[in-house]
Amino acid sequence: MSDDPVQGAAPGDGRTPDPASAPVAMLLAGLGRLARSALDGALARDGLSLRHIGAIGHLAARPGLSLTELARRADVSAPSMLATVRRLEEAGLVHRVTPPGRGRTARLEATDAGRSALAAARRHAAALDDRLLAGLGQDDRSTLTALLLRAAANARDEMRP
Repeated sequence: MSDDPVQGAAPGDGRTPDPASAPVAMLLAGLGRLARSALDGALARDGLSLRHIGAIGHLAARPGLSLTELARRADVSAPSMLATVRRLEEAGLVHRVTPPGRGRTARLEATDAGRSALAAARRHAAALDDRLLAGLGQDDRSTLTALLLRAAANARDEMRP
């Protein structure tokens, strides 16, 4: 059995499915698995995961989010995000702007170390982009990025509960 649900082509086997019959959703799902695995592997060497980097990214972009707001943005439960934030606090990548306490809403921010970890994750992603998009010129890369951003926006709009 093949690793690729599209026409039996396995990643890296040299066979390319016919673009007219290749379901984009299946291609994206397979590519997403490969990309996630590669990025998680690179981040794991630093003791991090995409979930950690996602949380830091949200806090770097919007300092002062509450735990609940951060969980909502990351589309995870508050208890799950609490575990993530605790791990990031222990590592010195995130800190609370307001003191924790019963009845208080803690506001969170990325630390300088957290922003450095985010920058390193972006470098890992850029290196992966270079491998994934080898052979494509800058115009093709820009077009592909624009199309994927459009597809992501469509998915968010269409798949909202």
